Amino acid sequence: MKDLSAFDGKALRSLRNNDFDPFAAIAEVIDNSIEANSKNIHIRIINHTPLGSKKPRPKIIAFGDDGSGMNMENLQYCLRLGHSTRYNSRKGIGRFGVGMTNGAISVAQLIEVYSRQKQGRWFYTSLDIEDRQDNPNPLLTEVIEKELPDEFKDLVGDMGTLVIWKNIDRIEPDFKVVDLVHRLGRIYRKFIGKKIIEKGKIVDNKNIINITVDDGSTHIVNAFDPLYYIADQFHIQPENETSGDFYELPIEYPVHSVDRPEGGETIGKIIIRTTFTPKSWRKIRRNSGRSAENNKRRIYENEGISILRAGREVAYRPIPHFSPPPLEKDRFWSCEIDFEPVLDHQFSVKNIKLGAKPLNDLNKTLGSLLRPSINKYRDFIDDYWNENEAEENQDQDSINSHSKAEKIFSETTTKNTTKLQPEKEKEIIIQHGKEKNYTDEEINILLDKITNGKLPIQIIEDKTGRPDGLFIDIVPKISLKLITYNLKHAFFMSVYGKLQKIKEMSNDETGDKELLTLANDLKTDIDLLIGTYVDSRHDVINTANNDDNNDVIQNLFEDLDIKWSDSLRRAYREKFIDYNVK
Repeated sequence: MKDLSAFDGKALRSLRNNDFDPFAAIAEVIDNSIEANSKNIHIRIINHTPLGSKKPRPKIIAFGDDGSGMNMENLQYCLRLGHSTRYNSRKGIGRFGVGMTNGAISVAQLIEVYSRQKQGRWFYTSLDIEDRQDNPNPLLTEVIEKELPDEFKDLVGDMGTLVIWKNIDRIEPDFKVVDLVHRLGRIYRKFIGKKIIEKGKIVDNKNIINITVDDGSTHIVNAFDPLYYIADQFHIQPENETSGDFYELPIEYPVHSVDRPEGGETIGKIIIRTTFTPKSWRKIRRNSGRSAENNKRRIYENEGISILRAGREVAYRPIPHFSPPPLEKDRFWSCEIDFEPVLDHQFSVKNIKLGAKPLNDLNKTLGSLLRPSINKYRDFIDDYWNENEAEENQDQDSINSHSKAEKIFSETTTKNTTKLQPEKEKEIIIQHGKEKNYTDEEINILLDKITNGKLPIQIIEDKTGRPDGLFIDIVPKISLKLITYNLKHAFFMSVYGKLQKIKEMSNDETGDKELLTLANDLKTDIDLLIGTYVDSRHDVINTANNDDNNDVIQNLFEDLDIKWSDSLRRAYREKFIDYNVK
């Protein structure tokens, strides 16, 4: 037996099925250009429409830069898996020596590389992995001197590197240049932004790198800040309103033994930054802020944490098993975690620099540090939504809201002395509902009020009641005073109809908003009149000397409610009902 190569001839083709998506594969080429000190990086995409398809897709992608280039030896090995002049380096964004090749073969079958150093000549190598009879064992071609293709000469400088992907067969028709430009702008924001954050302050970027993408039209890749803190990095008016409540926390964390060679560093640095979006971006709860402006800001993507390795984003999604777990409302605050490469293993960084998942102890540490801010942001979001919804109800549909009266009751009603177990109260509600012929849904509404209600008096509207029924219904012998308005009763038909008409008048072009305010106040007056009666009724019954007297008084009040409802119905004869409730 003799020593064998670790790779069979089919290995490269097998490795095509890796974790790269086209965007991540493209980013690997850009990583190499940045490591080569490039200042200008150009990407050109040539599309074609395959037979049987209606959508074009990339056929060739070329990458050019003006970096330091490679000598003949480095060029010969640049496509060899595991070979890198920066292998296992923790000083920059490269490390493993597999990204460029793995990324390329995940989408293309032919990779060509041209490179030139200062005052040198252009040299060329390639790798062809197409599965055909004359290519059973794909090999790196010998480096030769070769001039650049005319169609790509403008992508490089006097020196630099040109990478060309040909025979692309694994990029789907849903590939969009606009999404590529956005993603690159986010991944490399610390490298291409005119402004960056250093030590908690926004400062000028002294080492700006320019990236462009050309697919027939030229797209400049602009920095996109998912913290929404640096103006002009998400390109949305009005007036580039930015997030506030900026907070930066530098911490130190032990380097894992896997990443700690003898005499190596034992401590790595992590910087945590959080921000809170402006109120104007999160006015309403419904649709979770999906306004036209927020869609342009891509707020709908902002549900995770941006994790950066040496300033280069490697993940942007919720952290698995993170506590507290993510909620949809979390898109309205932002967080980025930037760590030094010596902490790669602690963040479970893969050799494709795509994705990061902090190990369990680090996950818990990050959760404990972020939890107070997360809870604070969530409370602020809920409070603001509740405030806006209350105002919206008052301005748009407040004749059906009873919150103002219920709040007044919480401050003025007598304290109830009835103290029953929750299960007993539920039993009373169910029995009461059956006696009144309530539907299961109506009974569940009452039960929900008992479970979640925080105010001593709560008002419920029933739009399905009987015209000849009680105009109000009160559940007896429970701690919470629940009042159900029968909106089919003549009294509420008349009053609500008039309030509805006033609302419509106030919404007309010539309408007066003061009319709506007056209507709302009148509605509250009605709530207070009925609510104080119920409060007094409840109090009288509960102060009876014994259960027998209690039941007698309860029955008297129930008879009174029936008589009152009948008298109201007779008083509100049909000719006095001007409008129907909607």
